[in-house]
Amino acid sequence: MVRYLAYAEPNTLERILSALDWTPEEFSQATGLDLPLVYRPSGEPREDVVWLPVVASGTAGRPWPEAGVLPVPKELVRPGSMLIRVEGDSMDTGDEDGLRDGDLVLVDQNLRDLRPGKVYALEILGDGIAIKRAKKTKRGWVFASDNPAGPILEPDEVSVLGEVYRKISIREVK
Repeated sequence: MVRYLAYAEPNTLERILSALDWTPEEFSQATGLDLPLVYRPSGEPREDVVWLPVVASGTAGRPWPEAGVLPVPKELVRPGSMLIRVEGDSMDTGDEDGLRDGDLVLVDQNLRDLRPGKVYALEILGDGIAIKRAKKTKRGWVFASDNPAGPILEPDEVSVLGEVYRKISIREVK
């Protein structure tokens, strides 16, 4: 199973660094861990954003460690949030509500219980990440694409990573 970085409690890193009397650079050097979650790349603290790693691309994307981190407004981040880049058009409905190739989605890893109509980040067992909508059928749960041409996944093919609760779209103005 793939492990993902997630944002924990606000100010946790600051408290740890203060207790150790370390700078972020000293912490990174001592632990071998990168500290992109709270500090700007310059090392200056910011109060208005949380730096979340982009952990994967989905649909059927592989973990995406080279993607780095992006600033997300603090009020949008929940404990357990992770950021995934949407890849492909399987969730593109053709309107502004759809998830398009290149959108980013915030996923709450604490919300794994399925609810009809909600969108989830899924680990396709042995084959990467997918973003799909949960649907309850007579036979049980399935995970479907919003685009009718997209695939449908069965529960035994996936592990639920969490519920998608917000998208971040960056579109070209025409």
